[in-house]
Amino acid sequence: MLTNYLKIAWRNLVRNKVYASINVLGLALSLTCGILIFTLVAYHYGVDRFHTNADRLYRVVMETHHEGIGYCIPSLLWLFGQEFVRLTLIAIVIASPIAWYTMNQWLQGFTYKISIEWWMFAISALLAVGIALLTVSFQSVKAALMNPVKSLKTE
Repeated sequence: MLTNYLKIAWRNLVRNKVYASINVLGLALSLTCGILIFTLVAYHYGVDRFHTNADRLYRVVMETHHEGIGYCIPSLLWLFGQEFVRLTLIAIVIASPIAWYTMNQWLQGFTYKISIEWWMFAISALLAVGIALLTVSFQSVKAALMNPVKSLKTE
């Protein structure tokens, strides 16, 4: 049964080379994007452990102590969020023209030509900034609600 499915798949790949290559390329691109998003989210979650200035991150948390009750969550969100949003926006500014040029050249080779609109890049930029803000805010709130005595015991 499996050999029949493989034979049919192979015959379809050989018969429809252009459409099969488009499908395989789309699958590869979607898997690559999924792995990239997973890697970025894992990076944002682990940034407090692997940050180059890890000793400064500790000081930021200790200096934003709010009236002896706990840490001020909005100030932590602002401190951590602005850095990652800035880095994400720089990456978008660098990657968008390259992606537009590459996709435009690739799409011109097809019979039915379509153009890439600006809103496609705007949606992807908003999605990237949203993912960055979501991961950073989650970690910032977790750090703000953490008991400071517990962190001092481990040092």
